[in-house]
Amino acid sequence: MLNRADIGADVNRMDDSVAAEHRAYKESTALSVPQIAGYLLETLGQKVTALGVGLRDARPVRAWQEGREIREENEVRLRLLYRVAKTVASIYDEETARAFLRSSSPYLGDEAPVFAIAAGDEKSALEALRAFLEG
Repeated sequence: MLNRADIGADVNRMDDSVAAEHRAYKESTALSVPQIAGYLLETLGQKVTALGVGLRDARPVRAWQEGREIREENEVRLRLLYRVAKTVASIYDEETARAFLRSSSPYLGDEAPVFAIAAGDEKSALEALRAFLEG
């Protein structure tokens, strides 16, 4: 049986999650590609960042960090990856963000969120994120 304190804690956590997602969304649209690429490489590492953008290796991501040109479809995935990673890291920590992105998710038919992002499936990636934060 839930008591009032449990319900209050759940409501506060959900409010924090919504606020964190809103902040991460705003940052994902306002920050430059080099800033986003740098954050992702530092936070997630080269392999996860490259996977999330749908690349075999991180050389292009390092080039974007240095200000080189990025194709539109890669930028969309890069910004979504940032949004998801930053939201989880804000609520938990960077290690949890890496684990969330790499781990098979029951919300995605046991596929890792990083693959949904790489496939450009923004809706599924965000639904998995929200379910993870609510659960």
